[in-house]
Amino acid sequence: KAHYVGYEPSIDALIMCDLGLDCVRAFRFNGEQYTLLWENNFPIGSGPRHCVKHPTKNIMYVLTELSGEVFVCELHEQALIIKNKASSYPPQFQKPWAAAIRITKDGRHLYASNRGHDSITHFIVDEVGNLHFESRSSTYGKQPRDFNLLQNDQYCCVLNHDDHRCVMYKVNDNGSLTYLTQETLLEGVCVCLTAT
Repeated sequence: KAHYVGYEPSIDALIMCDLGLDCVRAFRFNGEQYTLLWENNFPIGSGPRHCVKHPTKNIMYVLTELSGEVFVCELHEQALIIKNKASSYPPQFQKPWAAAIRITKDGRHLYASNRGHDSITHFIVDEVGNLHFESRSSTYGKQPRDFNLLQNDQYCCVLNHDDHRCVMYKVNDNGSLTYLTQETLLEGVCVCLTAT
């Protein structure tokens, strides 16, 4: 059950998160077909859903839907190596259902959306790429399925799937989020948000 596929130029490969088989794979096109570069297994039942690469380091952050964690991994052409992880949910939360992950262009702040808890978690990224929990912000809606950073990371826009609310925040200099406004959109619209 491949949930996400995206091109990663640093290793000239497609990265695929397989939520159902608990693995992440890399494929390279040889001019005729895609061939497997590597496959990395994640804990059973964790459900890798999305990933983002650090803008300057060989670090890939993999968000697992079913365990609600962000895995910090070394990204190589030959392998993806899990180094450590951080939970996106509060310790007492029983049923994680993580959705989306983003990192700022300067690589200093990483965010993940938490369905069920209906929040955005903010992590500080340290000098070696490890994550440190900083805060959680309410999404003022139900099931934040996707979000994105806009206008050079000055704003964060969150799409709440179940009640169709689009919520806008100011991204402060320290990476924290300040609520600005919200709008109710048409049913079925709050699924995916692409920044251009």
